[in-house]
Amino acid sequence: MAEGFNGMQVRSYAPGASIDDLNLVIWKWGNTLPTLLTLIDDENRLKLTPTP
Repeated sequence: MAEGFNGMQVRSYAPGASIDDLNLVIWKWGNTLPTLLTLIDDENRLKLTPTP
């Protein structure tokens, strides 16, 4: 937080996640563009599966 970042914990909705699984979401507000949200899914749990 000292670096100007904000954050919160949110429940994970990844397949196989339990109610106890949380994600830490961190962001930093700015006054100029670009604004970008980057998903980090190191465990590849949020990959899209094709629907039949």
